[in-house]
Amino acid sequence: MRVAIIENESRSVIRFGRSLVKARSLSEQVRTAHRVRHRRAGWLAVSELALIGLVLAIAYFGARQAVSLSSSSIEESAATARACSDRPVCRLWMDSTGNLLWAFRRTADVTGYCVQTGEVAQARDFVVPGVSLMAQSRDGAVSLQLTHNNALHLDAAGSDPVWMEHYNENLHIAELIVSDQGTLALVAHSNGTVAGWSIADKHVEPLNYRLLDKRLARACLDGAGTTLCGAFKDGTVSFHDARTGQQLPGSLKLDGECTAISWSRDGQRLALATRGGTVSLFDVATRRCIWIADIKRYPELICMTSVALSADGRWLAATGLCEDFFVWDLTSSDGARRLSGHQGLARTVAFSPTTVFSGGLDGTIREWSLKTFTTIKTLN
Repeated sequence: MRVAIIENESRSVIRFGRSLVKARSLSEQVRTAHRVRHRRAGWLAVSELALIGLVLAIAYFGARQAVSLSSSSIEESAATARACSDRPVCRLWMDSTGNLLWAFRRTADVTGYCVQTGEVAQARDFVVPGVSLMAQSRDGAVSLQLTHNNALHLDAAGSDPVWMEHYNENLHIAELIVSDQGTLALVAHSNGTVAGWSIADKHVEPLNYRLLDKRLARACLDGAGTTLCGAFKDGTVSFHDARTGQQLPGSLKLDGECTAISWSRDGQRLALATRGGTVSLFDVATRRCIWIADIKRYPELICMTSVALSADGRWLAATGLCEDFFVWDLTSSDGARRLSGHQGLARTVAFSPTTVFSGGLDGTIREWSLKTFTTIKTLN
C-alpha cells in the first residue's frame, strides 16, 4: 500500500515537472515572438527613414540643378518668350494661285510671302493697330478686322477703311468671314445671328439674319461665297444661303462642339474637328462622312485650333495645344504624321501645291516637305 502511494506521488511530481517545462517553453516562445516583432518594427522604421532621406536628397539636388541653370539657357528661354509675345502668327492662308502665302499677326500687319523664294512679296500695316480678329480675301485685297476696342474695319488694299463702326460689345463675335473673291463680308455672332455687307455692290442693304436658335461655335464660307456653313456648340452643322440666311437641305451631327472648320477650295469637302473627339471629312453634296480619324490618343489635339485641306484633297493638317502639328494622308491608311520644330504653340496651317506651311506663337513660319516631313525653310 505504501508503495502504491509513493508511485502515485512520483507520477504527480513528474506531471508537475512536465507542466513546468511546458510553461517555461511557452513563455520562451512568447518572448521570442515579441523580440522578432520588435526587430521587424525596427527594420521598418529604419527603412522608412532611409526612404525619406533619399527623397529629400533627390529634391535637394534637383533644386540645385534648377537653380544652377546656365545663363545661356536663361537667355534662350527669354528670347523664346519675347518671340512668343512680339509677333505671333495667328493665321495663314494661301492665295488662289498657290504662289503667295499670307500671314496675319497680332501686331496688326499682314505679310505676303513668295512660296518659291520665301521672300516678302507684299506687306502692309492696318490703319488701326490692336486687331484681335481678322479675315481676308484670297488675293489679300479685302480684309475685315475687329480691334480691341470693338471697332470693325472693312479695309480695301491697305487704303483708308471702306467703312468703320463701333460694334456692340454685348454681341460676342464667333467668326469674321470674307469670301475668297472679296465680294462679301460677314460677322457671325455666338447667338446664331449674322450681319453682312456686299462689298461688290455698296448700294445693297446690310445683311441681317439668324442661322439657328442655338449657340454658334464656328462658321465658314465655301469657295464661291454662296453657301455659309454654321457649326453649333451642340454638334449640329447646318448650311445656309450666304446672302439670305435661308437654311439649305441636309445637316450634319458631330460628336461634340466644333473647334475648327475648313472648306476645301472646290467646295466639295468639309473638314470639321470636335472638342476631345475626332476630325472628320464630309462630302458636302451627300452630307455623308467619308473619312474620320480618332484623335483621342493624341492629348494635344483634344482642342484643335485649326484644320486645313490641300487643294488636291489628298492632305489634311491640324494644330492643337502643343508646339507640333499633325498631317494625314487621306489616300492612305497610315496614321498621323507629327511634325516638330516650333518653339511656341503651332497655331495655324496652310497648304501650297506641294508643301505645307505652319505658323506658331514663336513668330516663325515653317515650310515642310510632304515627302520627307522635314523643314525646308523658316520664314521670320
